[in-house]
Amino acid sequence: MKNDDSVNRLKELAEKMRQEKYDDKRDIKDIVLFVLTFLLYLCVGFGWMMLMLLIISFVSLGYLHMKVKSMVTVSVCFAVLCGGYYIFKLIHSKKK
Repeated sequence: MKNDDSVNRLKELAEKMRQEKYDDKRDIKDIVLFVLTFLLYLCVGFGWMMLMLLIISFVSLGYLHMKVKSMVTVSVCFAVLCGGYYIFKLIHSKKK
């Protein structure tokens, strides 16, 4: 009895998808868009923080001794935070 119900539900779902003209390409485009947007968030976060640290370093003229390695480390951490924010925002918007 349960198998018949499951099979009937699957048939109904397949028919519904045929009627709605379900498109796999649309889903692939959405995934590619999400990945590209995520990479954009990472790049912008890294670049912005690196630029701010370079400006602070040049303006302070020796008061703040920042090495390039520490600037890159802070910028990478900031980029990871930006990526985490994007993922949180994406998950939060899908719940609604």
